[in-house]
Amino acid sequence: MGELPDIKEDVDLNELPPPPDDISDKEAFDTWMMVVKRFVHIRGDEREAQGRSEGYTIGKGEGEVIGETRSLLKILEHRNIEVSDDEAKQILACRDTNILKRYWDKVFVIKSVKELLEYLN
Repeated sequence: MGELPDIKEDVDLNELPPPPDDISDKEAFDTWMMVVKRFVHIRGDEREAQGRSEGYTIGKGEGEVIGETRSLLKILEHRNIEVSDDEAKQILACRDTNILKRYWDKVFVIKSVKELLEYLN
């Protein structure tokens, strides 16, 4: 869109002003359009930043959960507890943090993955 023109400092960019009463007044209309363009530009930047922030937060949470599930499997492996492909898929698919907390409560004391998975039922 290019550079936006500067507008008067006394214009409040938190609220979109109504169009001029006389839209045939070219100077008033052009000034109003500059304010509208600036308003839309600022709002777009704010929404983009908000979307990035929300996306980061969601992605970070998902990444942490995935890391927890992988860590559970690594602990089971180090404890020499056999994990079938289906059991591994079930653990890796878990996105419920309450269930993961319960897995963590038991991962160091169970003797089989079946025992871990049955613990939740």
